[in-house]
Amino acid sequence: MSDDLPVFIRALRGNASDKNHFREIVKEYGASLRGMWGEDKIWVWDSAVYSGKNIGEISESYKWVTRVPETLSEAKEVLENAGKEVAGSTGEGKRDDT
Repeated sequence: MSDDLPVFIRALRGNASDKNHFREIVKEYGASLRGMWGEDKIWVWDSAVYSGKNIGEISESYKWVTRVPETLSEAKEVLENAGKEVAGSTGEGKRDDT
């Protein structure tokens, strides 16, 4: 195994909460990564990280990207409207509202 690649593994109980566990990973593993590389990296998260508490705590110290869970009402609205826009498109950059 290369010394250039950090490895982090933690086995959890099957009922452990991803939302809580992600914050713990950021605190532990994030400090290790900064110590190794000395600069910020961008974290790519599963949508389970998406909660007010996680976003607040993670955003204070790290750059990250995730997708919004489709179960949120705002996400549902965007998806519904996107479907209408696609359905109304002729594929030539013009809308066909007839």
